[in-house]
Amino acid sequence: MSINIVSNLKRLLSSSRSSPFYSTISSSPRPLSYPYFVPRNSKGSLPVYSDIRNGGSRYLVLVKNIRGNVNALRDDLASSLFEQGSEDAARLKASVLRSDTLVLASGRCKHRVMDWLRLKGF
Repeated sequence: MSINIVSNLKRLLSSSRSSPFYSTISSSPRPLSYPYFVPRNSKGSLPVYSDIRNGGSRYLVLVKNIRGNVNALRDDLASSLFEQGSEDAARLKASVLRSDTLVLASGRCKHRVMDWLRLKGF
């Protein structure tokens, strides 16, 4: 009986792949062409963390476990995270901590950084 279920499932999957909707989805992800890579953690989340210091008056955003050129990621974030000339862009201060962690001191922008990384394909 379980063999019939498995064969029916295989037949169903193979027929759904011939549908026009499935043909628009690529089966393999496109390779990223950035000089840096931000891998997801063991739970599948992006390694972006918030750090609150000085009794809640200083908010930092940490991007950890960066592989490759951390300075290129810093420059890309600084130039495209906020609109050029805005107050948020002027307030953004990005620095590299160790060789695999990026620290952003610009306020509460953790979710914005995560959205930016998702748009880049990470």
